[in-house]
Amino acid sequence: MSTITTHEFHVVRLTKEATPLGTSGGQDLTTQVTFVYASLTGNSKVINGQTWYEATGTFTFTPAQLEIPYGDTGNIKIKMDNQGSTNGWKLSQFIPKSTNPAGGPAAASAGADGNIDFTDNNSVAGTYYYGIYLECPSNKYYASYDPTIKQDGGGGGC
Repeated sequence: MSTITTHEFHVVRLTKEATPLGTSGGQDLTTQVTFVYASLTGNSKVINGQTWYEATGTFTFTPAQLEIPYGDTGNIKIKMDNQGSTNGWKLSQFIPKSTNPAGGPAAASAGADGNIDFTDNNSVAGTYYYGIYLECPSNKYYASYDPTIKQDGGGGGC
């Protein structure tokens, strides 16, 4: 298993009591990922007949926390910080863990613009775990980080 140093990224789904008055409607939320390559782990995998090598590094999310008010939908965009990141790394996928409770967002791949866009319309309280998968196509490297998306409150009654 690779060693990855990071700043924790999470989304907090606020309780009704913690949501500011007058907050309603869908929320457009963005976090930016900075990845600084450190080294190869020695692990590899073969994809379409080509060997890709696992890398480690430091992941930083800015901001590290996004908040979704009670009862709202979160339109979330994950962007790559190409200025602060090691050259050549690109976002590839956002992947929910199989152990998550039902209701969270599905897996999402980077679009033509290089960003990962997905909607979190989940109304179920709980903690949801996801992975962000990066690739460096020119070197055939890959790296991943499993952030925690924390949802406190969420659905239920009025």
